[in-house]
Amino acid sequence: MGTVVTPKIQTVLVLVISVLLVVIGVRASESEPTPVLERFVAPGSEPIVRSVEPPREECDGLPVHLSFDDGPSVNTEQVLNVLREENVRATFFLAGEAVDRSPFLARQMIRRQIEEGHQIAYHGYQHGNYTQNPGFFEQQIDMTRERLAEFQLTPTQRVSDFALPLLRLPGGDGWVSSIRHNRTPDAVAMMIRTRLRQEGWSHFGWHIDTKDYQGNPMSRIDQSIRELEANGGGVVLLHDIHNWSEEYTRQFIGRLKDQGYCFQGPEYFMMDESLQIRLRGESETCGWR
Repeated sequence: MGTVVTPKIQTVLVLVISVLLVVIGVRASESEPTPVLERFVAPGSEPIVRSVEPPREECDGLPVHLSFDDGPSVNTEQVLNVLREENVRATFFLAGEAVDRSPFLARQMIRRQIEEGHQIAYHGYQHGNYTQNPGFFEQQIDMTRERLAEFQLTPTQRVSDFALPLLRLPGGDGWVSSIRHNRTPDAVAMMIRTRLRQEGWSHFGWHIDTKDYQGNPMSRIDQSIRELEANGGGVVLLHDIHNWSEEYTRQFIGRLKDQGYCFQGPEYFMMDESLQIRLRGESETCGWR
């Protein structure tokens, strides 16, 4: 005679199975940072078309280019709104981890960046010290290529179809510089430079770090402007991830315009060796701070 399953037992079994399914789902989400469905692109997505940037007006002021790190984020849209209002083009160095964290938001923001005439480039995957050991560096570059460069924006377009062949190390060359200045062999710097070249990428640092990631950033705008002037212009580091990024960007651009700066594209500074990874003894005329 078979076992009789009463309605009460059936209810208990259903509850047990439901709990197990929830636990399995949670564990799966922890091991897989971006579920497949979240990275899915709707078949009807319209192709992205980059806007044609209008010719630059003649300008006698110091050259400047704004660059934003660590996004996309929920604050990127407000920064884009400011740039559109001020008619300024920037470069956004995308973090693979941020893209994986919110793929739908990332897809929307990257589309806007491209369609509104901005440039995009790579900021690695995780935001960490890529010089700490060769294995970690190799892993991060692999993930940048596989998870960020290959991130699908539309059914037929990836990030790599639009990104400049530039990568900015998290922290710029700060860790590489500390190694070089401590007289450690150049092996780490050479490893980084060689691997980037294998990927077809060049490093692109900055001249002025606004330190807009620290508390009370508005109070340091004047100092950043003075540093920029002393440097003869250059590439400025900002971020599009903070609650204050919108207002900071607005005020910073306003000050630059008041002083007659010429807003340039990243190509203006492409040949500046101070923005690349250097070995000991090579030119250190200006750049990473």
